[in-house]
Amino acid sequence: MAELNRAALEAMRDAAMATAQAQLKLAAACAAALGEDAPKLTKDGRKARGKREKDPNRPAYAETAYQLFMKETRATNTSLPKGKEAMVLIGEMWSKLPEAQKSAYQNRAAKSREKYQAALAEYNANKKAAAKADSAAPAAEAVPSKKRKKSEDGGEKKKKKKKSKKKDA
Repeated sequence: MAELNRAALEAMRDAAMATAQAQLKLAAACAAALGEDAPKLTKDGRKARGKREKDPNRPAYAETAYQLFMKETRATNTSLPKGKEAMVLIGEMWSKLPEAQKSAYQNRAAKSREKYQAALAEYNANKKAAAKADSAAPAAEAVPSKKRKKSEDGGEKKKKKKKSKKKDA
């Protein structure tokens, strides 16, 4: 029984994929006829999603203790190789660093995190205020819609019962 269900499910999946691919081909043909770019597809034939745009006003993320250590080490130690090798060496240096020295970086990272949280809260508050202002402006400018006339009975319509005609046979 499980084999039958599995085979049926696989057949339905394949049919759905074929249908989706056919729809995407049709969408590409329509877009070409309209002079637009065809929808982008992933390797398995699905429609690709666009990347979300980054807000340039959003505050930069807080640096971690390791990132602060890495930045400082790269600036001071010019004999480090470039690329992946440098990352491996800096990682080893960080793991061998005594806790007393790590705590200095962790304290700086905590201050950076608090600064980030405050900046993010201010950013979100400004973003919400701007969104409210944007949504309020069109409502004030909107043309009032036409109101329906209410009937004498207060707008409520009574449903009339239909009498069924029964014929005597």
